[in-house]
Order: sequence, then structure tokens, then C-alpha cells
Amino acid sequence: MNDADPRTPEVREAPKSAPRETLTGDRTCTNCLHPLFGRTIEREQSTGLLYVRCGECGMATALMEYPSATPWLNRMKTVVASGLVATALAIVILLAGASGGFATGAAMSASTASADSVYRAFAEAHPLHDDPNAQGSWNAADRAWLESDAGQAALASSRWSLEALLPFVTFVFLGGLIVFPFALFLGLAALRRPLLQRALVGMTPVLTGCLLITGPSPLFAMSGRIATNWQDAAVDANYAHFAILGTTVLCCLAALAALLAPSLTAAAFRAVLPPRDRRLVAWIWEWRGLPVPKNP
Repeated sequence: MNDADPRTPEVREAPKSAPRETLTGDRTCTNCLHPLFGRTIEREQSTGLLYVRCGECGMATALMEYPSATPWLNRMKTVVASGLVATALAIVILLAGASGGFATGAAMSASTASADSVYRAFAEAHPLHDDPNAQGSWNAADRAWLESDAGQAALASSRWSLEALLPFVTFVFLGGLIVFPFALFLGLAALRRPLLQRALVGMTPVLTGCLLITGPSPLFAMSGRIATNWQDAAVDANYAHFAILGTTVLCCLAALAALLAPSLTAAAFRAVLPPRDRRLVAWIWEWRGLPVPKNP
């Protein structure tokens, strides 16, 4: 028989708090990519969204709308950044090699061709009638005449002869066709830099290539050689002149391309793209503090 008073309220045991759920899926933090397995699932009070907090960096990661592609996007950013760095290095190396090669070709061809002018001046002063086959710039040079005032004047004037300038201009022109677009790319890469720094960015690879290739070239081509004919004598006397001149022209061209890169690129985009599509490349104007042109 139960003697308990029915009016006495029943005393019940307080329910125990339910264990908090933990994340069992294979997910990573959207900020640092640290694994979130086993982290406690929490609910944001104002919105009711579920999230877990990273134990490494403390970043909250939502569970309802989890950007599952984030780790791959971060990896792709690394790949793209590495690819851009590798491309920039390749462009710098190609620019240095091309500019050095064409400067060397211009200097060697021009100095070799200048021998015809030197020999012509010698032949006018010392006409040869007894042996016509002895005439030519490949034949033995008169060292005494070359060291005289007349010979030195002939060597100096040969640097501006048509025989020397024609191959020099040809090689420098071909080198400029290659240097200019590479320097434009470097100028765009240094778009936010001051004008002087942007010019140095475009000019430095050209100068480096010319110093590493054009400078040592005579050491290999003329090592242990005694200049006995007119062409060797002309190369010894005129190579440095044409090498310095070619290097200077290519460096100035590269610096000019780097300086004009933003303006030329903006003009090309303005000519090709209609006004409504220029917002896709708005950075070319915005980085320079200019409005995107809306007129044709």
C-alpha cells in the first residue's frame, strides 16, 4: 500500500545534458587547411548556423555551406603563382640571351665588314699593280700602316662606313623586334613601380645578357690569335665600339618599351574592346589612377 500523499509533487531526476556532437567527416579549415576531424560542432546563436572552430588558427568554418573546393583553389593559387614566377624567369633569361646574341652578332659582323673600308683606304694610298690576287681584306695587313696616323684614321672612319653600318643595323633591328615585346611584358609586371624602376626592370636583362655574352665573345674568338690580315685587325680595333653601341641601343629600346607598356597596352585594349567590355581589363587604367574610357 502506497502511503505517499497524492498531493506531493513527484520528484524526478534532472536529465543529463546530451553530449555535444563532433565532426566526423574529412574536412579541413578554409583558412589554414588544418584537419577539422573531431572538432566540436557549435551553433551560432543569431543565425542558427552550424560551424566548427579550427584548433590551429581558431577560424570558424561553416558546415551548411562548406566551400569544398577551397583546398583545391588554394593549391591552384600556388600552382598559378609558381607558373607565373617560372614564366617571368624564362622571359628574363630569353630576353638576356636574345639581346646578348644579337648584340654580339651586330658587333662581330659590323667590325668584320669594316675591314673592306680600311683596306680600300690602304689600297688608295698604296696601289697594287703587280699582283691583283693579293688584293682583299683577307690578305696580310700592313701593320706599320695601321699603326700610323693614316691607318688609325682609316680604322676610325671605317666604323661609319656603309659596309659596317648595314649588317650592324640589320642585327640590331632584328634584336629589337625580339626585345621589344619581352620588355613590354616586364613593363606590365612592374606597372605599379615608379618610372625609373620600371625602366630598369626592362633594361636590366638586356644589359646583363650583353655583358655576359657580348663582352666575353672576343676572348673566345680571338684568344691566342695574332691579327695578320685586314679583317682581324679591323675586328680588334672596332669590335668594342660596335658592342657598346649595340648594347646601348638595345638597352634604350627595352627601357622605352617598359615605360610605354601601360599606355600601349591600354591603347590596344581601347581599340579592340568595346566600351562595355573594357571593365574586364579595367586594371590597366585603375592601377594608374585613370578612369576606364567609355567612349569609342
